[in-house]
Amino acid sequence: MDREKVISAWKLGQQEFEPLNWIIPGVIPMEGIMLMAAPPKAGKSIFILNLIIDCALQRKVLGFADPPKRINTLYLDLENSDRRAQERINKISGGQFPTNLDVAIQWERLGSGGLTALRHHLKEHQLTDIIVVDVLNKMLPSRGTSGQYSYQLDAEDIGRFRIIVEEFGVMIILIHHTRKQDSADWVEKIIGTQGIAGSCDTLMLLERDRASTSATLRVTGRDVSEESYRLIFNQEDYRWLMAGRRDTSNLSAERTNILAVVKGCEEALRPIEVARLLHKSEGSIRRMMANMERDGLLIRESYGHYVDRMEI
Repeated sequence: MDREKVISAWKLGQQEFEPLNWIIPGVIPMEGIMLMAAPPKAGKSIFILNLIIDCALQRKVLGFADPPKRINTLYLDLENSDRRAQERINKISGGQFPTNLDVAIQWERLGSGGLTALRHHLKEHQLTDIIVVDVLNKMLPSRGTSGQYSYQLDAEDIGRFRIIVEEFGVMIILIHHTRKQDSADWVEKIIGTQGIAGSCDTLMLLERDRASTSATLRVTGRDVSEESYRLIFNQEDYRWLMAGRRDTSNLSAERTNILAVVKGCEEALRPIEVARLLHKSEGSIRRMMANMERDGLLIRESYGHYVDRMEI
């Protein structure tokens, strides 16, 4: 084995890494490969367009958080015409057409020049931060029936996008469909083998009843905790908005109890005060509240006092 590929835990502990970049802190990291899945016509493309247009125009992302910077995006809108792409951007942006958002309605598939075309674009546009592929199956290689559900092939396809991520330091967002069959595990609703879901860094699922203006956004990933969020679709300006508090129905009992205590107090609380009220050790409560701040459940004010994240 090549010893250069092995590092001691002690040496690893001495390394310093740049902090993660976030589109929405604790919810959507601006790193690696993110997959957004939903049934047809559920609003997944509009959601991602909201996301990147908010970032391009430097307005609050989904009405919730300030973007980290003015983000440059290449949007591969592979299911629409120029006219429809124009209409959607016009509705979402309020008539503003960002100069830092490039759109393509045609692109070569992987294995047929698609990867080379991405490299060429990124070399010509070195400030690109995000690439959106809408939808994934329009860029995957055409397969025969025998290879349609191959874990290895699915993983290899996502791995080709990984090459671009690592070579150019961009984020890639893949928009994908869900299968018709229901499942208790929402990740299993994503079409394809686990080679697709397992090869992505962040997974998102948009669930919405037909004709409803509200939805649930499920998120999990390597750098985010598994959570669910409430979304509202504003039909007047064609925008998805995060509607305040996340859905806390799937939180652990410990986190639910901490939220109940903090929410029930008019003043900000320190971890030691929460620990006393819950009859728990201060150390464990302090660590849990720090993690809850990271995940967007709590806000830490001055001198280590925490408050519940307020409704938008």
